[in-house]
Amino acid sequence: MSRRKHKYGPLSNLEITQFAAEGKCIARLDEQVVFIPFTAPGDIIDAQVTRKKKNYLEARATHFHQRSDLRIEPKCAHFSVCGGCKWQHISYEEQLIQKEKQVINQLDKIGKVTPKKLLPIIGAPSEFEYRNKVELSFCHEGWIEDVTDKSVLKEPALGFHVPGRFDKVLNVEHCHLVNQSVNDIIQYVGKFTKEQEIEHYNIRMHTGILRNLIVRTSSLGGLMVILVITEKTALIDQLLQNLDEKFSEISSLNFVINTKKNDTIFDLDVVRYSGDELLYDQIGDLKYKVRPKSFFQTNSTQVFHLYEAALKLAQFNPSDVVYDLYTGTGSIALFMAKSVQKVVGIEILPQAIDDARENAKENGIDNCTFFVGDMKKAFTNELIAQEGKPDVIMVDPPRNGMDKEVIETLLTALPRQIIYISCNPATQARDLALLSESYEVELSQAVDMFPQTHHIENIVSLQLKR
Repeated sequence: MSRRKHKYGPLSNLEITQFAAEGKCIARLDEQVVFIPFTAPGDIIDAQVTRKKKNYLEARATHFHQRSDLRIEPKCAHFSVCGGCKWQHISYEEQLIQKEKQVINQLDKIGKVTPKKLLPIIGAPSEFEYRNKVELSFCHEGWIEDVTDKSVLKEPALGFHVPGRFDKVLNVEHCHLVNQSVNDIIQYVGKFTKEQEIEHYNIRMHTGILRNLIVRTSSLGGLMVILVITEKTALIDQLLQNLDEKFSEISSLNFVINTKKNDTIFDLDVVRYSGDELLYDQIGDLKYKVRPKSFFQTNSTQVFHLYEAALKLAQFNPSDVVYDLYTGTGSIALFMAKSVQKVVGIEILPQAIDDARENAKENGIDNCTFFVGDMKKAFTNELIAQEGKPDVIMVDPPRNGMDKEVIETLLTALPRQIIYISCNPATQARDLALLSESYEVELSQAVDMFPQTHHIENIVSLQLKR
């Protein structure tokens, strides 16, 4: 990948010694640690320093003198340029081993926590084609790998942002994390928009018509397309018409007008061009409405195993009052509702709570109550007095973990058990350390929702100290 040379210069004959967090590996230069992505223990490489910190260096591999025995051939032609997959160069079995080790290491090093029992990691049924949602960006000048000639014409692109470059997009020929129908749609849109010379977005100048393409699929067979544009022109209308006619699998075709300087569409209206206004997806025996702006777990198959594992760790009684913090669209709240007397869900996004209430009604569930609010302000002693003392609390926060105010309320409420699901074991470990004054970590179980990436979900069961 062509990048600006760092003033600290090249490094020669580095031996990669171990895996590290965030999909990187470690080499040592004298006493200094060097973090290098897309490598594996046993590689011997030359590298270019890209960043220097006080206690470590970051670098990229420029030449391989020796390749690790752990390496396999990546399936994707875009691997190491696209930032989506960090681990396609090692086997899935090895990925699971390393993900489990990273969870244990972060619990130990950050949280000073040693669970009484570690349950085996749950691998995903499918290593590829598991994502039910993909978001791509249009760019007026696509990223071209290893370009040294500045006169090379950079064509418009539809794809993913190059890591560390908010203004550069790699044109994607085929993404192996989504199914063939999604790839066919992506390829058609990319080809049509280039041939018709529809202006792709320039994120620096905030000009252009085409901004984003979002495609969602359902385990029940539906497919939703959302085209994000700055204005609806005759060519945009032709593109939408062509998609409607050429792809019978599209069950919901939509567009969004976004003239803002950011890409979020949560505050914008989604206009239905044709088809249904939503998809239905399924987790276990429950059906969920998925609208264009709804949050839904991106691995429909594996989320069932995640929730099933969480319920196995939870020691529910039929009379329990359970709180589900960061409930989203209520997917796990509804999943556990049949096991308890009452579930109280809290979420900051009003639209998500609307979805949660509709999903409860759709599934004939009447023992779930949902509240909208910023968690640190909504989850209060006053709410607990109103809705009842929790026997068990389920938490599934965003990557940055729980706010200190939420932890303080947890330590006041003192449920007998907390089930903590996390997509970031590092912040989970930090929060567990804060909860350790009143709780013991009984069980921990990693669940891989995202094969080929470094991401991992972890479930921890905490029991109130006696």
